[in-house]
Amino acid sequence: MSLKQVNSKISARMLKKKRFLFFPLEIGLAHITRSIAIAEKMITDGHDAYVVVPGKKIELFKDTIVTLIPTEIYDNSEDSHPLHKFRDVEYLYHISKKEQEIIEKIAPDCVVVDYRLSALIACMMCGKKTVFISDGGWGPHDFAMPNPGIEKTIFRTFGFAADFLFKYLKGKFIKSLFIAAKKRGFIGYKKDIIHSILYIAPEFFGDQSVKNLKPDGKTVYLTFGGTGFDGEKLISLSDAIAKKGYRVLVSSSIIADVKNFPKHGKLLPFKFVDGKKASEIADLIVCHGGYGTMMQAMLAGKPVVAIPYNFSQLIHSLRFQELGLGKCVSKKSIRNIVYLIANMWERFERNARKVQTQDILNDIEEVMQNYEKYKKRIEKFIANDKYCNGSSAAADLIYDFLSK
Repeated sequence: MSLKQVNSKISARMLKKKRFLFFPLEIGLAHITRSIAIAEKMITDGHDAYVVVPGKKIELFKDTIVTLIPTEIYDNSEDSHPLHKFRDVEYLYHISKKEQEIIEKIAPDCVVVDYRLSALIACMMCGKKTVFISDGGWGPHDFAMPNPGIEKTIFRTFGFAADFLFKYLKGKFIKSLFIAAKKRGFIGYKKDIIHSILYIAPEFFGDQSVKNLKPDGKTVYLTFGGTGFDGEKLISLSDAIAKKGYRVLVSSSIIADVKNFPKHGKLLPFKFVDGKKASEIADLIVCHGGYGTMMQAMLAGKPVVAIPYNFSQLIHSLRFQELGLGKCVSKKSIRNIVYLIANMWERFERNARKVQTQDILNDIEEVMQNYEKYKKRIEKFIANDKYCNGSSAAADLIYDFLSK
């Protein structure tokens, strides 16, 4: 680290006491947990921090030192992504007014928006300094298509077209955002108030009893994250993996009741699991391909078998497969491509539910049979990057931004 960087961090930490307000997207838990993680770091640094959380999820974070503010959720449906809400100008107009009321009440020095696009409108209207946190190349700022497994020459041509197409599709969401903002009277856009942080490792929570478990060389950590897709498949898949002789640590989250899992000596279901610790104990992680779980697996040096249920999970899963860090189990069909291009993600999710358990088991066996190859690729990949405390690093970036 250079002297200039050190001085920057020192000056950032010497900020007078500031007030920060976080607006995370409520889908799943990763956006909320990483916002809370940064907010907790800011509080320990002597600042005030508030996180806006949907009322039904506040109970999950009752032990945090952060003040949580209840808010309206985007959608009550079970869709993987409430995309129609992101494109609905009237709804963005309505909910951004509610969010502006919160901003005006809290009067923060800086607002941190974790993917909650409607909150950007509210920040623009209030003229607040704003930090935007995105994830994995699917934020408004950028996109790069991973190779799904086709010949490199063909992919170079296809890849350029795919990059252009998906940037266009994302532009449609941003267009709705600015139409809603214009409707509210916003006429300007200050690019210098938007920063992008690609990954922030959240603090992890869950049942701590997994810490008493020891690695045994044949353990699978199975989680479908906090989003809530397909509880029936979670239960049946956990049973099938256990019957193959693996010890299975399962995080049932909000999509399945622990008592509904089969009674099996090798099947260990928990409501929530400390994903970081579970990834360290397990030999293999089976998940939807959510960014948080994929990063936990990679940092623990473990391969992944992913069953994506939405587009961002598909991109993460294909990227891991392209890099040799795991496998992506997805139904390959023209229909699925059409669903993605047409933004019909709820149909893509329904199609994902049709992935056969045997196909997942086959990929688990393939990874385990070639385990050392996957481990070496992961170790090589990690060696090319340096990782630090994500919440602390993110807080420092925000402090530095605010001090300018």
